[in-house]
Amino acid sequence: MVTDEVVHLGGLIDGGSDRSTDIGTSVLGQACREDIWRGVDADRFRNAAREVRDLLNDVAEQLEQQARVLEEHVMEQDAASARDNLLADPATPSEGGGGTEMPSGVVMDLTGGAPAPTAGGAEPDQGQPRENRGDDGDAPPANLPADEEAARREWDAMHPDGPTWDEMMAQYREGAPDRPDFEWDDDFPFESKKGEETLGDRASWARWEAMLRGGQAARPGLDDALAFYAHYRSAEGTPMEFDYEEAYIEDESVRANVDAQIRQSQYAAQAMAAEGRDDFSFTGPSAGESYYPTTENWQKTIGGYQQWSSGDVTVDDQGNARMVVTVHAEDRYNFNANNQDIATSEPDDANGRFSELGWAQGFDSSGEVVRVVEWNVNSPDQVTVTTP
Repeated sequence: MVTDEVVHLGGLIDGGSDRSTDIGTSVLGQACREDIWRGVDADRFRNAAREVRDLLNDVAEQLEQQARVLEEHVMEQDAASARDNLLADPATPSEGGGGTEMPSGVVMDLTGGAPAPTAGGAEPDQGQPRENRGDDGDAPPANLPADEEAARREWDAMHPDGPTWDEMMAQYREGAPDRPDFEWDDDFPFESKKGEETLGDRASWARWEAMLRGGQAARPGLDDALAFYAHYRSAEGTPMEFDYEEAYIEDESVRANVDAQIRQSQYAAQAMAAEGRDDFSFTGPSAGESYYPTTENWQKTIGGYQQWSSGDVTVDDQGNARMVVTVHAEDRYNFNANNQDIATSEPDDANGRFSELGWAQGFDSSGEVVRVVEWNVNSPDQVTVTTP
């Protein structure tokens, strides 16, 4: 952390808080006066101005909180540097500094004008692409059901509304990977209310910009969620990939979903091998995952999603089977009417409104996990699962 730059950033954010308060209290306060303008139009304008004033006050509070968070990080960094320097050379005073620099471009413009596209740039944490993680980021061992009956019970419990285990098994077939068709909900159609923005919408846009920038500066554990939200606000609508391997490592619910899919694929491959096949590919059906992510980062990044699998299998003369299986995860990043964020209780409707205005746009996302599964066809319950 470059503490001088972070202190400067905190000052800029704090200044943004003061400007928001000034606009809300002075400019809009004057606009709400009833002694200078009366009538139906005046009442309508004052109601809109009061709404904007309240949103600006909310923005000011969010900015002030983020400035305090940055101040606390600087104090912690200075204290840690002082301890490290003292241990290294008790006679040398601490000069601070060192570590990772803050991401650039996190200053928010509150001067008005049309909303601008938002860039990504969340500072990475331990949840980052596999090639950057090192030994500490190795995937934990798979925790598969003990046998097919246990797998069936677990699957059916995970999917009380179907499809059942038997229904899924019946849809596995030999052949190359064949991505299922997905129908996604769309409660806030893109540009369906284009041109209908209000002052309140602009203030709401600025408020969410402030929360995004503050998160990028102070919440590295939300790196995936912040990158996806920034892409949503860019209104590009292009597909994005998420690191499903990272999700497997970090989130126990995602891990349970993947392990269940691996076990089901293995039993489907076992059934095909029992029919005499010894070198084949397979593809399976999709199912929504009932184990919702437990971590805030992955709740915000993928939430409820779909999963399917494909794989290649070989069986030797001794009945030793080897399956390279790919578990595919698919999602549509958007917001749902009348829903709210689990961690913050913020309503989805505010961000859905941005899509209707054409300022933001939902997009398809996907990720995958690959595993090597080995067993003997005469003992299908005894398997070894490794990462290629």
